[in-house]
Amino acid sequence: MLRLWVIKTDLTRAMRIIIETECEDVVAQIEVWAKYGRARVEIDNSPHRVVGDAEIADAIKTLLHEFTTITQWVAIYRILVDYHGFPQPFSYFCKRINRLMPNFKSRFACDYQAIQKGIGNGILKKPYAEWKVYQPKKNDKVFPRQKRTAERFMQLLEKV
Repeated sequence: MLRLWVIKTDLTRAMRIIIETECEDVVAQIEVWAKYGRARVEIDNSPHRVVGDAEIADAIKTLLHEFTTITQWVAIYRILVDYHGFPQPFSYFCKRINRLMPNFKSRFACDYQAIQKGIGNGILKKPYAEWKVYQPKKNDKVFPRQKRTAERFMQLLEKV
């Protein structure tokens, strides 16, 4: 199975597409897009597997019991956007999360404000791959907490 991140561009917008395929025709079409500058292709060699909505919801519910602040939603956002095809706009992301867990109550509900406030730190705006090599300042307490939350979330997703 080949998993690709495709950044498809046209005159008005860029779309991020996750394609998992063994189909040579699909791979050939993506290569044509890349050849003519209409797409940038990155092969995803990460060990992340595709997980379903129920598995994501279960992992989030488990992790919410470990939250100490509402801004830890940033870590979940980063993993789901970067590796699982969730929408990037904060409001759409929160709507999708709330549809996954419609009757789940927590004092740390996912909302636009929580992510907007929590993502203020420059590195938190960047893809998770950059988090792995980032060295925070000694007095930075926010980034290490977000990174631990993201790592724990990935562990939970791998278990389910």
